[in-house]
Amino acid sequence: MISSPLSAPGPLAKSQAPSLVCGETAGPSLLSLGEELDVAVVQRNSADQYVVACKGRMILADSATPLKPGDTLRVRVDQNHPQLVLRVVSDDAVSREILTENLRLFRANQAELPDNLARTETLLLQALGHPRLPPPLRQHIRAVLRLLQALRYSGGAAQDGSYLRGYPADLGLLMESGLKKSLPAKGERAAGDGRVPGGVKELLLGLPGRMAGALGDASLPEELRHTLQETLSTAEKTAKAIETQQAVNVMLQEAERAFMLQIPLLFPNGMKPVDILIREEQRADSSSNGRRSFSVELFFELDALGPVLVELHLNDRAVRCVSTCQETAAREFVSSHLAELREQLSAAGYRVERLACHLAEDLRTQRAARKNNSLLYSAECINIFA
Repeated sequence: MISSPLSAPGPLAKSQAPSLVCGETAGPSLLSLGEELDVAVVQRNSADQYVVACKGRMILADSATPLKPGDTLRVRVDQNHPQLVLRVVSDDAVSREILTENLRLFRANQAELPDNLARTETLLLQALGHPRLPPPLRQHIRAVLRLLQALRYSGGAAQDGSYLRGYPADLGLLMESGLKKSLPAKGERAAGDGRVPGGVKELLLGLPGRMAGALGDASLPEELRHTLQETLSTAEKTAKAIETQQAVNVMLQEAERAFMLQIPLLFPNGMKPVDILIREEQRADSSSNGRRSFSVELFFELDALGPVLVELHLNDRAVRCVSTCQETAAREFVSSHLAELREQLSAAGYRVERLACHLAEDLRTQRAARKNNSLLYSAECINIFA
């Protein structure tokens, strides 16, 4: 295995196809220019490091483009001196570029979805308050608002452990092919569930058809017409932001066995979105009903408590949770509730292995360092540097 430090390759144009740029020279006896061959992704060592097999040799590769262990890539030799350059020519290059573009869109504005959800809710409330709003449209807007408000986590008694399980479907994050699997059959749903199969996304996509009649009415007050037109524009942006997160999560699941949720948390001084990154550490054989292990990372930026990092590990029914605070008052507050949390987890059937709270300096720097190890926040995702 080649594990020596690799020199940084020169920049490649972003418009080029993904490539493997190896930090070594390959002689003509190994690979010839223009030759096409298959390379296998053997394993993933970290967020951006892989081991790939090429003609019986194992090569350690740093990659900013997601690779899936077990996959085979069709590549072409574009260069073999001074570095080996293998251009990916796989058939799924177009779909990969679409996923990559959505990842760039998310990183360019990570608050886009929460901001658009809040703006959509404000406009819908304005429309709902107008006496000339047609009754059928009023009913649809109320349905959208109910679901938007249900997305916010307030910690109330009505929001039990099913909140996180239902959030992706309520938002419309799940891919369409998985919606039927995620929700009970129509006849099996509990009365008053209120859950919409396509979530907020489906309701927002249905707004143009619902508003067409009202906007075609020449007698509609100009103020209401303007509000409805603004609502349509914002609803379209919100649906697109949900689709962006759908694509991002597809890529995360393929590359990191991870899933990202942006949960709107309701605090006394307002709503704040929190990114929750969930990684599957061990994937058990589904046919054997084996144990599954997950890690969950949350980073809060609270006005009163300052930055707080929560790291949760779940191995079947075993729980380890470590919180890290930057302020002494925050640590004392969290520590004072650990005994209560232990009791609640035990009552829910979990075996608590560890609950702790530490104090650390400059959590924001720690968070930035962690982001560098995740595809979700990496700076580049087109070229593969090996």
